[in-house]
Amino acid sequence: MINGGSDKPKSREVKPSSRLKGRQMFKARAASRRLLGWILVGVVMGANSSAFAFEPAVEGRGSPVAREKLPAWHDGLLDIHHINTGRGNAAFFVLPDGTSILFDAGDIEDDFEEKYAPLKLGPAVPDSSLRPGQWIADYIRQFAPKRMTAIDYAFVSHFHTDHYGTLLPGSPVSAHGPWKLTGIMDVAEVWPIKILIDRGNPDYSFPRPLREQQDENLLNYLRFIDAGVRSGRLKTQGFAVGHDDQVLLRHDRKRYPTFSIRNIAANGEIWTGIGMEKRATLNADEIVNQNGKFNENPLSLVLKINYGDFDYVTGGDITGVSEPDQPAWFNMESKIAPVVGEVDVMTMNHHGNRDATNADWLRNLKPQVLVEQTWTSDQPGGEVVARVTSKHLWQGQRHIFATHIQDATKVAIGPWLTRNYQSMEGHVLIRVQPGGGVFDVYILDDHSRERPIKSHFGPFVSRPE
Repeated sequence: MINGGSDKPKSREVKPSSRLKGRQMFKARAASRRLLGWILVGVVMGANSSAFAFEPAVEGRGSPVAREKLPAWHDGLLDIHHINTGRGNAAFFVLPDGTSILFDAGDIEDDFEEKYAPLKLGPAVPDSSLRPGQWIADYIRQFAPKRMTAIDYAFVSHFHTDHYGTLLPGSPVSAHGPWKLTGIMDVAEVWPIKILIDRGNPDYSFPRPLREQQDENLLNYLRFIDAGVRSGRLKTQGFAVGHDDQVLLRHDRKRYPTFSIRNIAANGEIWTGIGMEKRATLNADEIVNQNGKFNENPLSLVLKINYGDFDYVTGGDITGVSEPDQPAWFNMESKIAPVVGEVDVMTMNHHGNRDATNADWLRNLKPQVLVEQTWTSDQPGGEVVARVTSKHLWQGQRHIFATHIQDATKVAIGPWLTRNYQSMEGHVLIRVQPGGGVFDVYILDDHSRERPIKSHFGPFVSRPE
C-alpha cells in the first residue's frame, strides 16, 4: 500500500474486419477534429535532453475558468473522472453510450499516521462530514447521466483497503445485509452495482486461500459479495485477462464500433497481444513467503480503454521496480508494457510511489497525459518524478496532473516537481470528444461540494495508429 513522437505501435492483435470498418467510418470525422485540435493546441513539441526538464510554469499551460459548472455529459463523450477524497483511489467512467464504470473506491484507517509516522495523510475533501465512499457516491450523483440508476460495472483493482475500503470504529452496518459500510460498499449502498469484477472471483484462492486470512477488511468485503450474490442484487465475475468482451457498451454498442476495453493483466497473467490469449508469469509458491504473506500490488488489474484513436490505461498498484531486497518477479511493468503499446493518457501506477512507473513502462507507453492519484506525503517518489519528466525515456510533450500534492512533498522534491506538474490539487477529468480524436483535461475543485471547474487544459489530439 505504501510504498509524441512517431506513430505509435498499438497492441499486436489483428483487429476483426468489423472493427476496422468501424474505425474507417470515423477517420474522416476524427481527421477534422484533429485538425481543429492542432490549430488550437499549436506546435508545442520542444526537445529537452535534461532528465529533469524545467517546463513553463503552470499558469502558461491551462486556462483558469471562473468557477464554471462542468457541461453535462452527453452521448458520444467518454468521461474519465479521477476522484479525490484524500483517502484512497476512486475513478468513475461514463462511456460513450452512457454505460458506467467504477474503478476502485478506497478508504484509509484512522490510525495511518500513527502507524506510518512521519508520513502524513492529505486532507479529507471536501470535508470529513461524510465517509469517502459517501462522497464518491455524491460525486457520481452530480456527474452521472440523468438516466443512470445503477453502476453497470465496478472493479476492485486489488485487495488493499485504499482501493476498496477499510473498517473504522464507527462503520455502520448496511441496510441490505451483514456487512459494514466503507469504500466501495458505501458507494453500493447508494448506487446498486450490477456486475462487480475483481482479481479473486470465483474462488478467491490465489496465491493462497483469501477467505482463510485474518483480515477483517477483506472478510467484510467478501460478506458484501456473498450476500449480494445470494440476494440477486449483485453479479460477480473474475477479471478475464486477455478478453475484450467482458466489459461492453450496454446501451448502444453498434453506434460506437471503435470503442473497446481490453483486460491486459492480473494475478501475474498477461495478455499476449493475440486474440484473447494470455500467459502466466507468476506462481503461488514464489510469491508467498514462509509466513504465508504476499504482496497484493503485483497482482493488480491492468485495464486499457480504446475509443477511436484515443487510448487510456490504468493499473491499480502494479509494480515495476525491484529493490535489492526484492525478487525479479516483482517487476511486472516491464513484462506488461510491450503489449499495452503507446497511450494518450495513463494513471501513474501505485499512486506514483517509487516502486512503480518504471523506465520500460514509460518508454513503451509514451503518454501525453499522466494522472497521479495520491493520498499521502510520500507520493510521488522523487525517482518517479525524474522518470516521468525525462526526455531520455521518450521525446514529446507530457502533462502531469495530481489529485493532491502535499506542501512537504513539494519542498522535498523541489522545482523538478512543481515546475513540471500542471496541477497538484483537484479531481482530474479526462473528457474525450465523440469519435475519440480529441480530448481535454478539466481540474474540478475538490474542496467544494459543487465541484466547479478550476482550470482547463487542451484540447489534446489523440495519436493515431
